[in-house]
Amino acid sequence: YAEFDRPEKDISHVDGFAIRSQDVVSTSAFFPVKLKIVEGVNSREADKYALKRGEAVFVETGYPLPVNADAVIPVEAVRIEENYVIVDKPVYKHYQVFPRGSDYTAGELVAKRGTRVTPILAKLLIDMGFSEIPVYRRPRVAVYSVGDELRDEPYKPGAGFIPASTAYVDSEVIKYYGGEVVETAILPDDPKVIAETVAETLSRVDMVVTIGGVAMGPRDYSWLAIIESIGAE
Repeated sequence: YAEFDRPEKDISHVDGFAIRSQDVVSTSAFFPVKLKIVEGVNSREADKYALKRGEAVFVETGYPLPVNADAVIPVEAVRIEENYVIVDKPVYKHYQVFPRGSDYTAGELVAKRGTRVTPILAKLLIDMGFSEIPVYRRPRVAVYSVGDELRDEPYKPGAGFIPASTAYVDSEVIKYYGGEVVETAILPDDPKVIAETVAETLSRVDMVVTIGGVAMGPRDYSWLAIIESIGAE
């Protein structure tokens, strides 16, 4: 849960001039509005100044707006004449502004238990003030392709084998969803080898994924070997 609003104040999305949007609501290219630039305001502490009607204050990206300001016009989008900003089109409220609490507000649920910590979430947690969080260890997974016809090499027409390519797909899917693939291998169509390998591997990993040998043919031993030898359900 968030312990504070982010941002904690209205902040600027650009380097530009903070204004009151109501001051330029009727402006156009034919009837531009002139806003007086206020001198002497620290562009990184502009929230200490209360903006008055017809004024503009320069602010920097990521820093708070003056009191009463509700929009920012990028420096490249205005003309400056002497000590005035010339605005020739209307600007709506919160234009180029991140309003207070627009990322999250105090007390808001940001991440549930079991949520995968992605790079974006890691950044978010740091921005929320967390240096550490409790996490689950990545599950360790072994991936076994089953079949005498399989080879760990690309397909060659007429070669008489099938590439064990599905293991690569499954392994990458497991990695993508947070698992750690600790072992891959090709097992023969031998129920004893299948059962002994899976049983031994389960003593040191969290999950074994087998690929193949689960149909009703004379060489489909995977499911039967595991059920009979290991007592799997």
